[in-house]
Amino acid sequence: FGERYLGERRVAGVALLTRAQKEGLIGAIHAPADLYDMIYGTLFYQSTFGLKRLTAGAARRLVDRVLRPAG
Repeated sequence: FGERYLGERRVAGVALLTRAQKEGLIGAIHAPADLYDMIYGTLFYQSTFGLKRLTAGAARRLVDRVLRPAG
């Protein structure tokens, strides 16, 4: 499950972040794999353990803080 389902999606997500950094669409300077883990790790942890109710606004704020979008 981890390799087939989560691994493939992680590879795609990291590739997307890599491309976005190269094109200057996001301002984050961390490695794309680290950015992916910061976002999805936080969301997964909060969801799995019921620590916070995940709202669209909370998810957007997390992504904005991690990626620090350019422009």
